[in-house]
Amino acid sequence: DTEGNVLNNFLSFDGETKNAANVARGLLCTTMFFVYPMDSFVCRHVLVVLFFRGRRAHEGDDAAVLARRDRRVAMTMVIYLSSLIPALMVDNVGSVLAITGTIAGSCLSYIGPGLIY
Repeated sequence: DTEGNVLNNFLSFDGETKNAANVARGLLCTTMFFVYPMDSFVCRHVLVVLFFRGRRAHEGDDAAVLARRDRRVAMTMVIYLSSLIPALMVDNVGSVLAITGTIAGSCLSYIGPGLIY
């Protein structure tokens, strides 16, 4: 039986986790620690373009839109909490990957051909 979280499949014969799986978990955690700020920057930029002076921010002048500290902090907290709360609520990564795969597969099979045609 294979679990959704692949790192949970690496057990030794006595039932304890192998060291390689723990090292992989640590490396994954380090990667997410450094990648998350870049992802949130992109998300914040998209929200700035969407909600505030879109054309000006899209041309690279989002500093003028985010000059207000309260707006920047509020947007960052909304982005952070909107990703943190579901992460704390969902225990099984396999169900998240199943939902993501279902949505992506549906888009590819139903929407993609219509856009190409």
